[in-house]
Amino acid sequence: MIRASFFLLGCLLVKVGHAAISSNPAETKYFAYTNPTTRNELILGDAGSLTAATIRTATKTFLIIDGFLSDSTSPMSQTTKDELLRSNPNTNVIVVDWGKLSGSGATIGNQLETYAAYLKVLENVGPVSQRTADFLNFLKTEKGIDYSQVHIIGHSLGAHIAGATGYWVTSKYSSIIGRATGLDPAGPLFSGQNNVDKRLHKGDATFVDIYHTNRGTLGDSAHQTGDINVYVNGGGSQPGCEEADSSGFAGYCSHSYSWQLWNSCSISNNCNACPCAGYDCQCATCSPTCSNGINLGLNTPTSARGAYYVSNGPLA
Repeated sequence: MIRASFFLLGCLLVKVGHAAISSNPAETKYFAYTNPTTRNELILGDAGSLTAATIRTATKTFLIIDGFLSDSTSPMSQTTKDELLRSNPNTNVIVVDWGKLSGSGATIGNQLETYAAYLKVLENVGPVSQRTADFLNFLKTEKGIDYSQVHIIGHSLGAHIAGATGYWVTSKYSSIIGRATGLDPAGPLFSGQNNVDKRLHKGDATFVDIYHTNRGTLGDSAHQTGDINVYVNGGGSQPGCEEADSSGFAGYCSHSYSWQLWNSCSISNNCNACPCAGYDCQCATCSPTCSNGINLGLNTPTSARGAYYVSNGPLA
């Protein structure tokens, strides 16, 4: 009864207290970067906006999507964008801004209001994903960017948008995107269920790689959802995050560790993960030394399959 009352009150708060959270997927924006500080908005249906932004034809294209309460200026989006521009200068780097639908800028004062806002934002995952699938079809039609050239990198709810975008590309356009990277996909109301039009799962892209850093709290507790699943320091809590996760927003530091590690590994090209099975994957102190490991980050071999663990210290 208490749980039911909590849910009903949450729904009431969604209707009354969070009118600032849009439910209009047309308010999703797409920004192309030619360098870390210069961006141009790409407008679905406006071919001129692609020309103005100097979108490259038939070229590798990255989409970056952050999660709940984020927008295009979030640290995850900006840091990942900068790394991709540095390491892949002759590609298209696009940040997806769903801030008006993610709750960015909404006034949230306590846990109950946070839960209520999350419920409303959760309803936007599917529509934003459909809109983004249409946007990718627009890029294909106007610039010859094949779906196989698309790599979507998503954190938290953004990871599920990455997967659901892949689902809608297949459902609406009978094709499949090249790669979807899920950085600690969101767990609340996702763990234990497979709503294919709203979550990240293998089959949403030719290659789906998932990194677990806060399983069971802010991150998804499901296993074997990707072509590869990487368990970082056991996948639950991360070194250097203990105080922040217990004193602040529970799990936030460990949750964010996923995109920080992915970027760090992409820069160094020297992060080794070892195959694992069962509870061995959740080993927080295992040595990542093996003869059959894989590299993590942007350069992970897309032929890899299965579960892997990596042990890593605190990130700067």
